[in-house]
Amino acid sequence: DVYQATLERSLGVGRPPPRSSLSTVATQLEALRAARAQRYFSPRARVRVLVVLTDGESLPVARARLASALLRPPAIRPLFVHVWQPGERVVTQGAPELGYRSDPRSRALLQSLAAATRGLVLGEDDSDAIVSAVRAHLGDGPTIALPEAPRRYELAPYLLLVAAAPVALALRRRER
Repeated sequence: DVYQATLERSLGVGRPPPRSSLSTVATQLEALRAARAQRYFSPRARVRVLVVLTDGESLPVARARLASALLRPPAIRPLFVHVWQPGERVVTQGAPELGYRSDPRSRALLQSLAAATRGLVLGEDDSDAIVSAVRAHLGDGPTIALPEAPRRYELAPYLLLVAAAPVALALRRRER
């Protein structure tokens, strides 16, 4: 259920938009290198799985660099969920994007990345296999409920208000 809910909420064509209007590919799978630096995992986690929902239609990927980043201990095992069908179209405001064609080579790209990173590629419709693969890699053991992450508060509006008060006061005195 969690996988299905995530899949339904994660699809957003054109978010992020391609780097240029001439590009029909926006995905940058090489960005997965940042998974370790972005602290997606607890430092204590010895077994790590990264589930990647993607159409596989990516800008070129330096497989060796990605593998180096993900395989450094403790290794992060990627599970690529190929969200793709032949003949798919991108539709914007009811009209198909003329420059887009679904890329039948996308599965091969994901297979090559999975081979380089000791990962796995599964199809979007095989949620049982996806759950089984994640469970098999994680194994058995205790689960730990993590405390809720501290909330982040936007301080800029308050700082602007505090900074605006003296300016407004100085302008008012100037008018007199």
